[in-house]
Amino acid sequence: NDIVAVYNATKAARKRIIETGEPALLELMTYRMGHHTTSDDSSLYRIPGELEHWSQPGTAPVPRLRLLLESQGVWDEAKETDAKKNAREEILTALTTAEKKKFPPLDKLFADTYAGEADEQPWHLREQHAYIDHHIRTHPSDYNLEKFIGGDVLATSGGDAHASPEPPVSAPEGAAAAAAAAVVSAGSSAGAVEDTNMCNAINSAMSVALASNEKTLLFGEDVGFGGVFRCSEGLRDKFGPERVANAPVAEQAIAAFAVGMAQADWDVIAEMQFADYIFPAFDQIVNEIAKYRYRTGGAYHCGRITIRAPCAAVGHGSMYHSQSPEAFFAHSPGLKVVVPRGPLQAKGLLLASIRDPNPVLFLEPKILYRTSIAPVPTGDFELPLGCADIMRPGD
Repeated sequence: NDIVAVYNATKAARKRIIETGEPALLELMTYRMGHHTTSDDSSLYRIPGELEHWSQPGTAPVPRLRLLLESQGVWDEAKETDAKKNAREEILTALTTAEKKKFPPLDKLFADTYAGEADEQPWHLREQHAYIDHHIRTHPSDYNLEKFIGGDVLATSGGDAHASPEPPVSAPEGAAAAAAAAVVSAGSSAGAVEDTNMCNAINSAMSVALASNEKTLLFGEDVGFGGVFRCSEGLRDKFGPERVANAPVAEQAIAAFAVGMAQADWDVIAEMQFADYIFPAFDQIVNEIAKYRYRTGGAYHCGRITIRAPCAAVGHGSMYHSQSPEAFFAHSPGLKVVVPRGPLQAKGLLLASIRDPNPVLFLEPKILYRTSIAPVPTGDFELPLGCADIMRPGD
């Protein structure tokens, strides 16, 4: 509530951080004068006289600052009146301008959910948009279309031409397998081919990513020591503790730190030690990471985030080390979910995930880490995302 006290405490904390190298926590206490929301009635839970107490000039933050500025001779009643008048005019002008603007065109309904143009969006979004477009054209009177850019065209175009939305567009059957086979047969272009397991293939993928881009960062619980399953073994020695860093046992903090680093133009590989413990970070992943591009209209994004998480049962993990949470995240627009089936797929898909302009949740079935060996190129290669590897067609 006291801006001078906040300044002094911040200055002291900064001095202590510089001198000791230790972090500092500032707890800034204040009071909410208004209701929590427009539908809230704070009088139902405030004690009598509470609001009056916090409204005193020497108690509430803004009146307290006003008294300080007046005592220094830099503020007075005339300046106060003028500032309020100018602020009101500025707000009303902005509001009036905004109210006159039309809403974005309806064909941009899902724009910026993922990187790329409309025809590059996942098939399920394109399918949904086709149905919505058809419904609006068929029933234009149900919508206030003049409020949308281009809405007048929709209102008069009719729905016959869009009565049957295009079916989902999927990759040709066998495309994933063909891509994998092509990588192995390429030989020298992706490096020598060696037989390896999935754990080592993942390690190799992260090593390639760290070596090929100096602004790639790997962090998570114990990753500097190799991780629980030793997927990151040797990487800290190779690339240094600044780029392969241990994180505290705080999944929400790991996800939040990934957002900040991605905003600072880093390619982030964040490891959740077990997928079972990803749920404390659920809000960060589905409400921040997945939606960042969409909520800013494409102005900002944190698409260069890959969250790795060992998942599924291994035979002796009991309830909290055996879960498969992919279904929770597969329904989150803006997020890609990848699950490799073997060493070759693990390396190629992980490198593609790290370099994809969208955030990716990379789930690693831990029972597969060392149960199979397959030929994998030692160099740099990628396998296409969003392309299922069909091992046995269903009915």
